This record gives sequence, structure tokens and C-alpha cells, in this order.
Amino acid sequence: MDYIEIEIPDGVKVEVKGGAIDISFNNLSKNIKFNEKIAVVSSEEGKVKLKLKEKERRKSVAILYSVKAHILKAFKGFKTPFVKNLEVVYAHFPVSIEVKKDEVLIKNFLGERIPRIARVMPGVEVKVEGQKITVKGFDKDGVGQTASNIVRSVKIKNKDIRVFQDGVYYVQTS
Repeated sequence: MDYIEIEIPDGVKVEVKGGAIDISFNNLSKNIKFNEKIAVVSSEEGKVKLKLKEKERRKSVAILYSVKAHILKAFKGFKTPFVKNLEVVYAHFPVSIEVKKDEVLIKNFLGERIPRIARVMPGVEVKVEGQKITVKGFDKDGVGQTASNIVRSVKIKNKDIRVFQDGVYYVQTS
């Protein structure tokens, strides 16, 4: 295996600085870090070239293809945003959800007076419509992490989960 070439889409700017790749499109930007000891990344002539620095081993090839996957996800996210749909389910106390800057506040969950807080990752937009929550953004990792933060923030402890099935759940949309 010599090297891997990835075509850069129109309007996307790629800069390689040390052990990081900066990918930007319009006013959106994504930073991808990689190990300089294992891989050499260069951006020239409308292509990103990835090459191994050391002997070809299974682990180093896996790292190289992982960097490639992150770059392709960034390109895809700039064209069409990634979306996760969540739904709030409650049986005991009515739950209200509020989005403030980089936090999602889940109020009155199981009658608790202190709201539960979930962190919103940078570049991710959270929209609440009734009991439906839409997490949307150009960064797939950020969207997934934000959705996971919301779901995990309402984890029920010290109660029977067969009775208390309140929470926020992923909704499958096709």
C-alpha cells in the first residue's frame, strides 16, 4: 500500500498543521488530530494524501483508515447535516425541556427540583418541539455525543426501572 488519496469537494478548504487537519467549509470548521509518528498527511492539488511513515502493520493501517473515515465524515457533514431524533417519555411527572446556550435542562424529571443538565457539543444544534428533541449538526461525533449526553443525563438510579420507565429515548426514523 503506497498511499490513500481523498478527493476534496468544491468549496472545502483543508490545511494540515503538524498532527492536525483543519477542514473548513463556509463558516464551519472541523479539526481532526492524528499521530504524526504513524501517518503523513498532505493536502495538494485538490486531494488529501495519507501515507504510512513506518512499516506496514495491521495497527498502523487501521489508524490510517480511521483518519480517512474521519475526513470523509467531515466532508459528508458539510453537505448534509447529521441528525439524531430523541423522544421524552414520562408517566409520573410532566417533564419540560429547555435549551440554554451549550446546555439542555431537563426540568421536573421524576419530580426532582434540581434540573438535570446535558452538555451540548460545539457546532451542534438542539431543537425541542413538545416531547420530541432533534439534535442536528455537521460533526457526526458531536451530534452523537450530544444525543448520548441527553439520554444519559436522565438515567434512573435507586428505583425499579420496570416501574419507572421515564426518560429520553432514541427514535428510529427511516
